[in-house]
Amino acid sequence: MAGGLMLLLAGCGAMQETVRNTIGADLSNSSPSNGGSIISPGDSVLSNGSATWGSFRGTGSKNTGQSIYNGPLAATATSTALKTTGGQIYSTAAINNDNMLFFGSTDGYVYGINLITGSVKWSEPYGAQTGDKIYASAAINADGNLILGSMNGNLYAISPETGGMIWSLSIPGGVKASAVTDTDGVIYVGSNSGVFYAVSSQGTIIWESSITSSSITTAAAYTATTIYVTHDGGDCVVLNRSTGAIVWTFNVGSIIRSTPTIHTDGSILFGANNGNIYAINPNGTAKWSVDVGSYVSSSIAIDPSGVAYVGIQDGTVRAFYPETGVLKWEYQLGSKVTGSPVVGVDGTVYVGANNKVVGLKDVSDGTNAYTEVWISNVLDPTVGDGFLFKASPVLYQDRLYIGGGGYSSTFFVLEAE
Repeated sequence: MAGGLMLLLAGCGAMQETVRNTIGADLSNSSPSNGGSIISPGDSVLSNGSATWGSFRGTGSKNTGQSIYNGPLAATATSTALKTTGGQIYSTAAINNDNMLFFGSTDGYVYGINLITGSVKWSEPYGAQTGDKIYASAAINADGNLILGSMNGNLYAISPETGGMIWSLSIPGGVKASAVTDTDGVIYVGSNSGVFYAVSSQGTIIWESSITSSSITTAAAYTATTIYVTHDGGDCVVLNRSTGAIVWTFNVGSIIRSTPTIHTDGSILFGANNGNIYAINPNGTAKWSVDVGSYVSSSIAIDPSGVAYVGIQDGTVRAFYPETGVLKWEYQLGSKVTGSPVVGVDGTVYVGANNKVVGLKDVSDGTNAYTEVWISNVLDPTVGDGFLFKASPVLYQDRLYIGGGGYSSTFFVLEAE
């Protein structure tokens, strides 16, 4: 580890990979692990409690990547192939409170998996008919419906029970970005043509704002009055949440495919393809930037103690202080980290790379150190090293769910033995 940082190993053991079904798994008790939420102060949670992981970066408005659940609580765990699709899986799963998990695939289908039986309840084409792919992650709206964009040029509301279409809205250029929704059911999503939309829960456009000639491929973050959007043209753009008017723009001179994260002090954190991580003040001025030496497409997670985490394409996951950008520690995963970390209720950080998933826990004793909780064996033996996770892990009932990403068409669950 760089900089002479201490590596602490605590009970880590390689997982033995097995493939077995999860029929009969007891998921009926869906209360959070350790009894509570770690959603950051001021974060917005769906008012009707319709989701436990309701969008790409969780159920909230600030994209902190914090979960109300833990991942596998053991040094060893099994990996199960829940579903093999006809394409690659870039879509991070969404999970509702009815024990249903949802994701899209580049085969153009959306899948609904019953987590009690471990079986696919439904799969429906939302792009397959025209050969178009689904990269976006689903958002779960306040009414419980799935909101998902497709490269076929449509935004959809989808029934979580049947997978049937409730409504569709034409979005020129197609949708690669993941939507987010607020407690009033308003949907916020960007398009490949550079237009950002606010859409009602009935599928009508409230406002639209042309913010770039480049693609918008990231999910937005928002506060009570503003929306934060990054895009391929190199800008972090702030919009008035009521009107869509541009408040300010901050340009970094490089493609941005890192979804913005809002820190508790109001600063906006993201990475860029120029190898820098940025913190921008709420007024649009630079707070700090740090050169990490390699592309950053991963989105930034923040744990309950305030430590931030990001994946780097040099193969590391880095912990840093979001107030200053100063490195706390780093961990080498062996290949590009393109997916985004998530944080369990106990503070464990989970990230996938190189055909494996690792769980790391910051040591909050004043030292710049971490504990390696566990590291999985190879998830998909049909592909080799360098396997890239494009999706983020999702935690639910002491299990971890993740899609295969850049080379694999399989969706996995990891759980304690």
